[in-house]
Amino acid sequence: MFIPVESAYVEALKFDDTLYQRAIENNVLVTTPTTLLTSLNIVRQLWRFEDQSKHSAELANRAERFYNKLRVFLESMQDVGKRLDGARMSYDQALGQLTGGKGNLIKQASEFRELGVSVKKELPEELVEKAQLELAPPSSDLSRPHDGLQATAQAKTSWEQ
Repeated sequence: MFIPVESAYVEALKFDDTLYQRAIENNVLVTTPTTLLTSLNIVRQLWRFEDQSKHSAELANRAERFYNKLRVFLESMQDVGKRLDGARMSYDQALGQLTGGKGNLIKQASEFRELGVSVKKELPEELVEKAQLELAPPSSDLSRPHDGLQATAQAKTSWEQ
């Protein structure tokens, strides 16, 4: 409440010294020409703080939702990675059953063809070669006379290929 004549306000306070306190209790701010600009600046700051508080609360809520979505997404990505690893292990195991060992399925199928079984379409050559490489003993160049270390390295290299 603005009181334009400050001396009138002073006289009212002399008459009732609880006037200011009762005004505050009823959410009334008493101002005079001397205190008007200061009071308006205080009100402006309070509104700004309230506005910032609302924005801060909204920002905190958004950050929490974002964090939770990111956490769930990352957990899903980890699960996808584990499942891809599991699929790769299953694939390698199945491929090993096809191409690995003396009784592998590719070799057995090739033997059927050698026995005269007619086939409409050939097996993938890459897998047939892999199965034959699995069965082939490592080549050894140790029969030729030269440095033993070099021969060992050559044998190891040909085995790794």
